[in-house]
Amino acid sequence: MTRVVQLLPRARIQLYESASWWAENRSVTQAARWLGEIETAIAALASEAERHPLAREAEAFEFALHQMNFGVSGSATHRVLFSFDDARVLVYAVRHLSQAELKSGDLE
Repeated sequence: MTRVVQLLPRARIQLYESASWWAENRSVTQAARWLGEIETAIAALASEAERHPLAREAEAFEFALHQMNFGVSGSATHRVLFSFDDARVLVYAVRHLSQAELKSGDLE
């Protein structure tokens, strides 16, 4: 099944802020690689969303919040938090693994 993947505005901002951090603190080349690979992984949720587990904070939400861990070179550094139904995947947040758990108020 293929769904439409939609990054909500907050998630898009978080994604590009993370890439900007990589560019400033690592290298522009690494940032471009990281951004390209995470965008590819997010796009793959269109057909693979159900393969990912519920997020650790899923009980705080009235819908099934899932997470996809992502990192380059085999080490996860970020979580993509999303929900899905038959037609679409909604990406709510892109967060570093060290960040606190997402709370329901964070989505407003």
